[in-house]
Amino acid sequence: MEGQDLALLLGAGSAENGRAHRLLLQSIAETTRAACVAQACSIQRLDIARREFVFEAVAGQGEDSMIGRRYPSDRGIAGWTLLSRQSIVVDDVSVEPSFAKDVAESTGYVPRSIVAFPLIKDDAPVGVMEVLDYELGEERGIGCLEFVAPFAGQASIVLQLVERDRTVGEAVEADAELRELAALTSSFSALSEEKRQTAVRLLRLIRELM
Repeated sequence: MEGQDLALLLGAGSAENGRAHRLLLQSIAETTRAACVAQACSIQRLDIARREFVFEAVAGQGEDSMIGRRYPSDRGIAGWTLLSRQSIVVDDVSVEPSFAKDVAESTGYVPRSIVAFPLIKDDAPVGVMEVLDYELGEERGIGCLEFVAPFAGQASIVLQLVERDRTVGEAVEADAELRELAALTSSFSALSEEKRQTAVRLLRLIRELM
């Protein structure tokens, strides 16, 4: 199809993919929270360049204010989890040395219990999933670990896609020519079918001249 030719030329669709991937991350967080009967669940991406965690999805407590917030990736239970690449169950954060109370207070919610999972993809750390104040009867955090494991695997895959989307977006912003192509893509999608066909023919003529 001629539309497919244009998509290949302009790299259309990255923004739509990014939105879809973030919605999927949010769905994973919400499902995990429900499965663990928890007050909150968060998925945090590791920004390697800045050595920070970034909240990409939050369900429950903090979902209206935490998206996009950052903190150092060497802090707290999340930092320990990613460094050790081990999941951890903390039924009482008040007796856990790695718990960063100041970081929790800055979010406006200090949990009593945390389950944290390292998110690893292709043997590289991509982030952390945390479940806060879970309620799973007598099994407590051990039961929550069993619930979280498959969702953490899904989150690892989607976080890698989110990072790819972000990298592509930064490349477009940094390159004037790519920005022009992105603008052209947006304009093309708004054309009528007749004008779209004309635009495709014009692009083909330009390609032949090159």
